[in-house]
This record gives sequence, C-alpha cells and structure tokens, in this order.
Amino acid sequence: MRVDALTVRDIRNVEQAEITFDPLLTILCGKNGQGKTNLLESIWMLTGGKSFRLAQDSQLLRAGAQETFGTIEGVTQGSGHENHIRVLIDKKGQKGKVRTLRINGAECRNSYEAAGVFTAVVFEPNMMNLIKGGPAERRRFLDAAVSQASPSYSRTMREYYTMLGHKNALLKTYRRKNRQDETLMDVYDEALSRTGALIRKQRLRMLELILPEAQRTYGDIAGGKEALTYQYSRDLLTAEEWEAEQRTGTVKLMRDTLNHSQTELYTLLQKNLEHDLKAGYCSAGPHRDDFWLYIDGKIARLYASQGQQRSAVLALKLGEAQALAHETGEHPVMLLDDVLSELDTDRQAYLLSRVAGRQTVLTSCTGELAHQTGGKVLHVEQGKVWE
Repeated sequence: MRVDALTVRDIRNVEQAEITFDPLLTILCGKNGQGKTNLLESIWMLTGGKSFRLAQDSQLLRAGAQETFGTIEGVTQGSGHENHIRVLIDKKGQKGKVRTLRINGAECRNSYEAAGVFTAVVFEPNMMNLIKGGPAERRRFLDAAVSQASPSYSRTMREYYTMLGHKNALLKTYRRKNRQDETLMDVYDEALSRTGALIRKQRLRMLELILPEAQRTYGDIAGGKEALTYQYSRDLLTAEEWEAEQRTGTVKLMRDTLNHSQTELYTLLQKNLEHDLKAGYCSAGPHRDDFWLYIDGKIARLYASQGQQRSAVLALKLGEAQALAHETGEHPVMLLDDVLSELDTDRQAYLLSRVAGRQTVLTSCTGELAHQTGGKVLHVEQGKVWE
C-alpha cells in the first residue's frame, strides 16, 4: 500500500498544498501548530474513515475559506492498481451529508465501500487514551482496524447501533407509559443479538491478530524485562451482577470469547429486560465491551508509567499494522505524529527499523531525522508545504 500524491484545499489551516511522497519515508518538518498533523489527518481521510481527531466533518473546513467546501485528493497504489481518491467536505452537501468520498470518479454511498482500497495506521499523542481512557476508546480502536479489513463490518455496526437506538427509545417510552410491547422488543433483541455476535467475533479476531505482534514488540522495547498481556471483558452476566462487580472492582473477564453466540446474547438481553426497563437503556451487548492491557500482571491504566503506556500504545499500533497486512495482503501506510520526540535514541532506532521497507509519513520539529534516515523532508509552516 502506498500514497504517491496528495492535494489539499481549504482543510484545517491548509489553503492549498500539493505533495508527492517518497515511496518509503517522508518527514513533515516544522514547529508545533503549523499544520503537520493536519496533513497526516488528510492522508488518513483517504481510508474513508472519520478523522482520528474525532472532529465533526464540518470542523475540517478551513476558517475563513471563501467557499463552503474543501477537498482532499490522493493518488494511491494498492493491490496492483492506481486509485484516485477524492474526499469532499461540504457544509451544504446534499441531504445534509457533509463528507462524500469518490474512488476513481465513482461515489461511495457508504464508508464500507471504500474498505481496503487504501489502508493506514496512525499514531498520535492523544492515542495514549487507548490505555488511560474509557472503554469507548478501546472499542473505537478495534472498530477502526476491523473496518479497514472487512467491507461488511461498518454495515453491521450501523445496523447494530440503529437497533440499539430504537431499543433505548422504546425502553424510555415503556418506562414513561408503564406498558410493554413484547413483540416489538423481541424484534429488536433478535437483531441486536445477531449483529452483536458478529461484531464481537470480528473484534476478537482482530485482537487475536494484533496482540501477538504487540506483545513481541513491547518485549523488544522493554529489553525483555516486561511482558504485555490482555483480557477481554464482556457482559455474559445479568445487569445486576455487572453492577455488583463494578462496585466491588471485580469485573468478569473472558479471554476465550470467540465462541460467544447469538443465542447467549439474546438470552442475556431477555434476562436484563426488567433492569433495562427501570434504567431506560440496554445494558448488554458489544457497546459495553472492553479489553484491558496488563504489564507484568498489573493493569496498565492504573499502574504503568507514562513511558510504559506510550510503549504499549506504540506496540498496539505496530500490531494493528501487522494484522491489517495479514488480512489485506498489503502493509498499510504508517502515519506517525510526534512519535520519536519522547523516545530515547535506542528506541528511535528500533521503531525506524520496524517501519523500514514500508511507506511511512512522520512529523518532526527538526530535520535531524533526514540525516539519520535519508528520508524526504517537507517543510510545513502556516499550512504551506515546500521541499
């Protein structure tokens, strides 16, 4: 997988930029706040996904732009084909759709139509929340990885969360009116258990692909002195049991969850109905799942140092890249934002050796890396780019 060229107009602080990339290493060099991360974000948008900064699409438009739209256009290589990808961000888009994607001139009606055409893995400082943040951060990490590898996953996710919204609305209505329509509730539970089981299966398959590589990587970074392990948490228990275990700090952990079935989830949804009617929301399903990382048996979120957490996230992202290469047959483009600044010389050398031979675009505040690596340097200042 490779990105050859990028043209950005009226995105973030970039009025217009045209970039050609080195087949292996390109270094975006400039002071903080000049637009380096904005350019990485633009490359990422070619995958068809939302911004890794979790911004609303309309926030991508450059402040003060004369037009109501901005564009990101890329020429990429994948599966032996050259592809032209165009992302349009338009405040006045048809039917309120702000972001549209075209591949070789054909509009993608849904994000899953773009899955696998261009893949990338991004590491940026806020991804420390993979360790420190709540369960939603870790679910989002897995969902983004699976979405790039599986065209059907985004469609399944959309169906699941649509049904979840309908069920939650129905639960609130029942609570307010003190009555039930068991037939309609059963329709929602059937759909949630079917799509929920698929989501869990694909998440866990991706995690099983990511973690072995992440564990090897973390062991290398730590010099073999520390081990990275994980547990996947799911809610194969009633809501009352879940809440009791949350209060006592002992949450049921299940690693062998690939055997999780639609029937088990459906049964749990039925068991939780009385609780859910009182609470006004659905308390079971993959929207409640999590996975926890441990370093030498201690949960990283609570006990790991900043350096250990950063190394663990970096290991996860390199594991994600390896997993995507396994699933798609091509290594994704690596997008590394300010990764090297907090690593010592040995760890910098290790990281660069791991991405050698694979296209990487990284940011740096200095040009020193160019002397160490021979990579192509592009200077970035106030949204402008030049060699």
